[in-house]
Amino acid sequence: DLDGDSLTNLDEFSLGLLPNNSDTDADGMPDAWEVSFLTDPLRDDAASDADADGLANIDEFNRGTDPTISDSDADGMPDGWEVDNSLDPLLNDAGGDPDGDGVPNLTEYQEGTDPQAAPPPPPPAPSPPPQSSGGGGGSTGWWLLGLLVAGASRSRYRDSRFS
Repeated sequence: DLDGDSLTNLDEFSLGLLPNNSDTDADGMPDAWEVSFLTDPLRDDAASDADADGLANIDEFNRGTDPTISDSDADGMPDGWEVDNSLDPLLNDAGGDPDGDGVPNLTEYQEGTDPQAAPPPPPPAPSPPPQSSGGGGGSTGWWLLGLLVAGASRSRYRDSRFS
């Protein structure tokens, strides 16, 4: 193994790889890793996402996740979603609740909510209207209306002789 990538020289020759270069296609992922995870060691496939989990092959390599399985830790949440939401794609954290809102990570994934941000608190309940303090225990409005109606009635029947 001239390049130290854990593939024998015979394996590298038989696969068409360069036995003195641990990354034949220069895509940032070692040939042995690409061979073991069935990516293409002869083509720059660093940006590919064969398992459609939202992580490119190079990200899977750098994070130690499996580029052939969309959920490396089998917790029900795709690796890419976990990374995007600051969770660990190598740790079953489905039951975790980093934002403390009482909703586990798996439920947050299923409902499309952010596991790092608790929902805002509900708005406060509206204040009750102020109670009247004068004349009749809250009936000031009715008393005033009664005066207005009574005054209007009297003016209609007023004798013009007394004006």
